[in-house]
Formats: sequence, structure tokens, C-alpha cells
Amino acid sequence: MITRRFAVVFVVALSWGWWGGPAPAEETFAPEQLEFFENRVRPILVAHCQECHGIEKQESGLALISRESSLTGGTGGPAVVPGKPDESMLIDAVRYDGLEMPPTGRLSDDEIAVLERWVRDGAAWTPGGGGPLLGDQEAIFAAAASHWAFQPLRKPAVPKVRQPQRVRTPIDAFILDKLEQAGIASAPTAGPRTLIRRLSFDLLGLPPSPEEVDAFVAEYEAALHADVPREQLTPEQRRLQREHHDRVWTALVERMLA
Repeated sequence: MITRRFAVVFVVALSWGWWGGPAPAEETFAPEQLEFFENRVRPILVAHCQECHGIEKQESGLALISRESSLTGGTGGPAVVPGKPDESMLIDAVRYDGLEMPPTGRLSDDEIAVLERWVRDGAAWTPGGGGPLLGDQEAIFAAAASHWAFQPLRKPAVPKVRQPQRVRTPIDAFILDKLEQAGIASAPTAGPRTLIRRLSFDLLGLPPSPEEVDAFVAEYEAALHADVPREQLTPEQRRLQREHHDRVWTALVERMLA
């Protein structure tokens, strides 16, 4: 009974567009409407509109490349309101009534009349075609001008930190510098028992066995100068110690994944 009731609710939800009311029926147009669009309307859009509102460029987020995108419009709202040319921004623009599009010069009266008739008759559009909606590209490029991902590559100076002994790579220095500026203490260096548990959970989703832990700890601590505090090691001693730990890590991963 529960399964049947859920199925009924699911079907009803689908038919009502997931609680948003009945799903809108797809618009169908008479052949003569589509012929009028192809022969009279599309040439106007291609010649005078799609250079700035086409597939490759969509100023103010407006793309006149499909019926759906024209009805959705851009940042100023819908460009076309089917059946209502006086409420359609596209018609206001070509009439030079507030907006003035195309900016290169007003369309002829015949061309404006064609667009008015097209909108008045429902704004038929041949199915298919169109392309991706790119959004308001002017706003996107303006935001990109200051976005970090679009800045030229540069090599900043490695910051000096109060705990240089914690720095193993230049990246560590940048992280530690920000932590010190924020007054946040860095986490202590993890020991080998913690490291093998992290690796085992990451790779296998299970904790390591006691035997694996003991073997890893023994290998890890067999590094040169393991009994000397790290801050007292010379740069060469640190390099040799890192190389040893890298070999231990690699061997452990190979064993776990074998």
C-alpha cells in the first residue's frame, strides 16, 4: 500500500512540475507561422541583432538565438512577450522608444512591422538551433579583471615567518605567514602513527592493523638523525630525512594498494 501510494504521489508530482503547477505544454505553431519566421524574421535578427546578441556574444545577457532565450531575455528582462508587441523590449528597442537598437541605425518601417507582426502572432520560432547562454559578458569580464584566477602569473617573494623551523617548502611559508597574521597557531607535526591512520582511511576507508602500524613506525623512525629535534637539523640533514620518509610513504601506499 505504501509503495502504491508513493508511486501515485510521484506521478502527480511529475505531472505538476514538482509542485510548481502543471508542466507547461510545448508551443506548436502552424507551418505558415514558421515559414514567416524563417523568411522574414530570422534574416532581420541575423543581420541586425545577433552580432551583439548571438551565440558568441551576448551583451547584457541577452541572446536572440532561440525562442526560449528571447522570452527569458537578459538583465533587463524578457525581450519578447508573445502576443504583446507593445510590452516587448525588442519592439521598444527597434522603434527607438527609449532603447535604440540596433545602435548602427534604425530599422526600416517594413522591418519593424515584420517584427511587430511576429510578436503579435505568438513569436513562432523553428525548433532546434540556438546555442549556450553565456550570461552578461560585460559584467563577467568586468569581474574577471580583478579575479585572482585571471591575473598574470608572478613569483612573489617568500614571506619570512616567526617559526622558520616549521617551513619545509615555500608553500608552507605562505600558509604559516597567514596563520601568524591571524593569530592562529599551526597544528603540531603529525607523528607516524597518526600519518598511517590518515593514509589508511584515505586509501582504504579502514584503520590499519596493529602490525602495519608497528612496521610503518619502525621504518619511519629509522631515518637519519631521527633522534634529533627537527629544528636542530642542518638543511642537508633535513633533505636526507625527507627522502627517507618519501620512500617509506611510497612503499606503504604500494603495499596497501597491492
